[in-house]
Amino acid sequence: MLKKAIARSIHYSGEMLKDSANMDVSAYEGMKDTHFSFYDTYACIMYKLGQTDSAFYYQDLVSRQGKELNTGGMERYASLCRKAKALHLQGSS
Repeated sequence: MLKKAIARSIHYSGEMLKDSANMDVSAYEGMKDTHFSFYDTYACIMYKLGQTDSAFYYQDLVSRQGKELNTGGMERYASLCRKAKALHLQGSS
């Protein structure tokens, strides 16, 4: 249920960003920060559900936007990177 609620929040905030012509710069930046906060929360949920590929994808989106991760987000991202690297190394053996 929480997963669906956050997914909906990502969708709606994304739609608001697409329709940003009427927003001033400050409002746009605030909405963008909110949008990526939803991604961070979604990554956390995916991580806790054991869906590490999805978790990495969304956490990576947040990281690539240059958004600061909190301690939990950094630890989760590091863990996901280690798992992705281990899977890559297993596949190349």
